Amino acid sequence: MKLRAVVIACFLSTVTFLSMPPKIAKAQRCWVRWQINKPLVICAKPEAEIFTSPSYIPGRKIVFNSQCRHPLKLAVRIQDTTDNWVTLGWWTLPPNQSLVLATDIRDIRTRSARFFLYAESIDGSNYRRIGSHLSTFGDRTLKMSEQTFSVDTDGDFAHTIDCRI
Repeated sequence: MKLRAVVIACFLSTVTFLSMPPKIAKAQRCWVRWQINKPLVICAKPEAEIFTSPSYIPGRKIVFNSQCRHPLKLAVRIQDTTDNWVTLGWWTLPPNQSLVLATDIRDIRTRSARFFLYAESIDGSNYRRIGSHLSTFGDRTLKMSEQTFSVDTDGDFAHTIDCRI
């Protein structure tokens, strides 16, 4: 009798668990007003309502590592977590340091390892990392180079900029 009650309780718990809806991101549109190192994200809903589960943030963080002796300003073109292409900037990457791309609210994330990069020195050394992909950002048209992120030991997307190239 006790075994039957335990089996029925276990079965009912399993059915209840499987019938619960998963916690997934709600659709949300945000806009970014960029300033040097101080991007401002403006969303249609308060940030607390963007995700049904606060621990769920899709995609991987983006980390840039510098092997340059020059400070750089960066702009990137990535696919956002809804697979739309967006051009974002400007971040300052100090010499021989790392930088996680982020806004004042949270890290910027992507699910795609493919991205485009524009980098230029800000110390008068005239270093530039450019390519043939044109992207308009603000009042500038940037010549961006196509790149691929690697995955670092933390599971984040990472890219190293070596100014000798």
